[in-house]
Amino acid sequence: MMMHSSSSFNAAIIRYSRYTGAPIRQQLVVFPHAGGTASFYKGWREQLPDDCDLFVVRYPGRDERHAENPWQDAQQAIEACCRGLQEMLGIAPVTLFGHSMGAILALQTALALRTSRFRLQKVVISSQRIPASLLNLQHEPQRQSLLSAILRQDSGMALDELTRPTVEKNILQDLTLLGQLAALPVDDIRLHVIGGNDDPLVSDSDLKAWTAISTSAQVSLRAGGHFYFQQNTNDFLRQLIQ
Repeated sequence: MMMHSSSSFNAAIIRYSRYTGAPIRQQLVVFPHAGGTASFYKGWREQLPDDCDLFVVRYPGRDERHAENPWQDAQQAIEACCRGLQEMLGIAPVTLFGHSMGAILALQTALALRTSRFRLQKVVISSQRIPASLLNLQHEPQRQSLLSAILRQDSGMALDELTRPTVEKNILQDLTLLGQLAALPVDDIRLHVIGGNDDPLVSDSDLKAWTAISTSAQVSLRAGGHFYFQQNTNDFLRQLIQ
C-alpha cells in the first residue's frame, strides 16, 4: 500500500501525518529546544508508526515564521500553544514532549490543558532542570553565560558568520522566555523525565530533582549528551510513545 506523507499547520503548530486509511491511535506533540525549529524534528515522521501523528510547536521568528516577532511573555506563549493544539489535535491520546527550553513550555501547556477535552497520556521533560533553578535566566548575564555553554556543546549546529547571529538571537529570546516560564506556579502532575548520561548542561542530579516537583515523576537516563535522542532515534521514539 502506498503511503502519503503530508503536513498542515496553523499559527503555532505544524502537523506531520502519514495517510494509510488506518485510524490515528496516538498523537505526539514536540516543543523544541532553545533556538530550535519545527523542521529540526520533521525527520521523526519517518521513524514513527503510521498511526501516530506528529505535531511540532512553531516558534515565531523561525522557519516560515521568520518575519514574526517573538512571543512577548510566558502567558502569550502558553495561550498560543493551547489555542494551536485545540485547533489541530484529534481524539487520540496525546504525549507532550518538551526538550530543553521546550520542556518547561510543555509542562505549562499541559497544566493549562488539564481540563480540556484531550487525554494527556504522558508529559515528558527532556534534558531540563527544575523551574526553581532556572529563575536566574531572568537576568541578562546568566542568559549570556548559558548561551555560551549551549554553543560550546555539541548540538549538531553548523554555524558560520551568516547563521551565527540569527541563532544567537533566537536562543537568547528563548532563554528570556524560559526565565519567565520558570517563575510560573507548577502543580503536582505525573511526569516522565529523560536526559543523557553525559549532558554538559543538565546533570543526573538535576534530572532527579524533578521528584521534588512531581511525586509520581519517573526519571530515566539514556546514553548521550544534551541531544541524547540523536544516538538511537528509532529506539528512543519507540519507548517515547509506548
